[in-house]
Amino acid sequence: MTGPGKADVVGDLTLHGTTKPIVLHAVFHGAGVNPLNKHYTVDFDASAKIKRTEFGVSTLVPLVRDDVDIIRRVIRASELAALGNVARKPATRRSNAVLILRR
Repeated sequence: MTGPGKADVVGDLTLHGTTKPIVLHAVFHGAGVNPLNKHYTVDFDASAKIKRTEFGVSTLVPLVRDDVDIIRRVIRASELAALGNVARKPATRRSNAVLILRR
């Protein structure tokens, strides 16, 4: 915990075949029972900054900036993982980025 409702999450980010440690700065927004589906839901943001050249992505640098902001909004319903008949939307785009969180 870095403050009320805030924490840093340490992990490894693999992008373009290169793995480096990363710190996600998480901000907790709230948790409770969703009135629409009655599932307990947790809501938070996570953000980090990286330099894309450190991951071997250097096309058009310096015309296109090297610094990249990673921002992710996460809303998680705890029962979704246990339900087998939940309809899921297929991914609309592919990514070669992998984030592995360490405990």
